[in-house]
Amino acid sequence: MLGERIKELRNQANLTQHELAEGIISRTYLSLIEKNSVHPSTNVLKKLSERLNCTLEDFTRETKDNNVSLLELKKEIKWAEGQVNLSNFDKLEDFIEKEYELNEKINEYERGIIYWVYASYAHFKNDDEKTCEYLHMAIELVKNARNVNVYLKCLTLLGQITFDKGEKVEGIDILSKALHITIYENIVSLVKINILWTIAEMYRKIGENHVTVHFCHEALELNKKLQSHHRALELEVTLSKAYLSLKMYEKAENHYKNAIKIASIYYTKFEHIAYINNLGMLYSEQGKYKEAYQLYLKCIEMLAEDDYVHPYKFYIYMHYAKACNDMGYYEEALHVIDKYAKDDETGYSNEILGDIYYNKNEKERAIEQFLIAVEGREPNYYHAMIYPKIAKVYQELGEYEKAFEFYEKSIVKIKAFTSEVI
Repeated sequence: MLGERIKELRNQANLTQHELAEGIISRTYLSLIEKNSVHPSTNVLKKLSERLNCTLEDFTRETKDNNVSLLELKKEIKWAEGQVNLSNFDKLEDFIEKEYELNEKINEYERGIIYWVYASYAHFKNDDEKTCEYLHMAIELVKNARNVNVYLKCLTLLGQITFDKGEKVEGIDILSKALHITIYENIVSLVKINILWTIAEMYRKIGENHVTVHFCHEALELNKKLQSHHRALELEVTLSKAYLSLKMYEKAENHYKNAIKIASIYYTKFEHIAYINNLGMLYSEQGKYKEAYQLYLKCIEMLAEDDYVHPYKFYIYMHYAKACNDMGYYEEALHVIDKYAKDDETGYSNEILGDIYYNKNEKERAIEQFLIAVEGREPNYYHAMIYPKIAKVYQELGEYEKAFEFYEKSIVKIKAFTSEVI
């Protein structure tokens, strides 16, 4: 019956009679429709279908026969949405192959969720073209829906991709729009926390660290309000990096320690090791070489317990070698580099070798290693830090023209890095 079908669709959309009827008909009249006491006009049905994000044909399908299949469809779509929220992308292949977006039984909002799932999966696969294509399809379907959560998720991912493509201002504008919607719609949910963290990371990457701190703390406060830990690790790490850039070392240290605690409970052992390593990097920058060395040594001992295969593992060993150099344990540092940096193309191990030879007063060998380091594939800011080392050694050797040349190169690299960021 028509009335039962309208009631069924209203319940599926989580709308009260008042919410569905508002601005169209009275709640009492809707109640009579759902009881099949009256038959509404086509104009009323059209407005109700728009509110329910369905078609007029959806009202005429047989409730009993359609309910089972439609219920299963909705469960599948909800499941897929949950998998994306949990970043379990490997489980989505079967869902995508079923092409539920072609099924006539689902409404436009549900179809929008499916396209958002597709977009998120394409992003996981590093296919930006498909990601943007699916996102725009999803946005068209959900942007006018009463529930704005999927629209906000689409904007967040679109802003992130736009920013990563180098269109930084445009990316931040998209996230700012999403944030304004949460304020206007009074959204207090995990979706808002995700928006706050994403825009905080964007501002951190362009050097606006005070803004980053503000958004991260707003997200942490919202987590407390919701009694959740959404993006907790990412927020602590972002705050650590922001405070480190601001030279506020005590606060950076506190947040790195928070990240280590979270990683030890909720994440893998290797991720736990990685954040201990990050705290070691903070201590190194502060000149707390003994504390840094002890943390790196702990990381090495933990790595030895399991045979991890991860690209970041190389950097952990190199950080340990650097700590050995800082402590004056040159032979141990050379041993680690010889064992773990044979196929290094980054240049990082060569920089550490240069530091070791410089400390051992073997300046010609130091320059040789530094020059190899700047041929590596690390970005401009990394080279900008090595050129002054080369210049300093040349200066100490009395080769002032070469020293001046490499100081100039450092300035050029810094300008190039600044333009990349801005």
